[in-house]
Amino acid sequence: MHEVGLTREILDLTYEGFISILYSLHGPQLEREFRLESRLSRNRILDRMVFGSELNFNNGRYIGGGNTEGGGNGNDNGDGGGDENQENSGGGENLGSRIQALRAASCIKVLGKGVIRVVKRVDAARENNKLDLSHCQLVQVPDAVYYMMRNTPLVACDLSSNVITKIPPKLTVKFSFIKRLDVSHNRMSTLPAEVSSLTQLERVDISHNSFVSLPECLFQAPKLQEIDARKNFIAGLDIELVASSPKLETLNLEENPLTREAEAAAKSEAGIEIRVTKRELEDWEDLNI
Repeated sequence: MHEVGLTREILDLTYEGFISILYSLHGPQLEREFRLESRLSRNRILDRMVFGSELNFNNGRYIGGGNTEGGGNGNDNGDGGGDENQENSGGGENLGSRIQALRAASCIKVLGKGVIRVVKRVDAARENNKLDLSHCQLVQVPDAVYYMMRNTPLVACDLSSNVITKIPPKLTVKFSFIKRLDVSHNRMSTLPAEVSSLTQLERVDISHNSFVSLPECLFQAPKLQEIDARKNFIAGLDIELVASSPKLETLNLEENPLTREAEAAAKSEAGIEIRVTKRELEDWEDLNI
């Protein structure tokens, strides 16, 4: 990847674009990374590097670090003890503010990494025409991505391994020439009807999601050859709908809870290779018991 191209993309990213990517990042992942940063900040060596002195916490409250000049271990004579305690008290308040500032900085750093990751992937797609936003902890496709890809004719779009629950119809309009669409390992249960308008679409991966039925729009896509729908919650199978697909060659339904009727229907379709996981007979179905 060319550094100049990446710099250009970051500079071209408007505030609204930055915010759209920010709002598309998954909160729990950010929280996990933030907590990791917070745990690291409790390390005594790191704390000393950040705050310039060793920290001493007692039940989460800062009580000072080591001996201070004229203060001793609490000053047995009582002279200067009040001033030291007062300084320690004030230091605790200042330290609290500093810790909050450090945690805020850690949060911003994590957020920034997420935005930069997306921008880097977009920059790569401008060169190879394949948008890979997998493992970006996205809950949706950021609006900024559509804008940055406006002059790039994509042939593939990979949104796998995120936490996306749905894709908008806008994706099919902006990325109308894609041949491959991968939305596997998400939290999706539907596809927009507009997917049928993707005239170049050949392969779709919706595996490892929450579909309870096969999306009808897929079978209306004129060039679709392969559907991977493994590991969903599909029980029924409309074999007539499947057979209506003009170019479909392979349909993978493995690891779905297909009914006995659906499994039989899949085996009866000779024109399309339909892969299923063999059902285990229930006790009441097994005549040998």
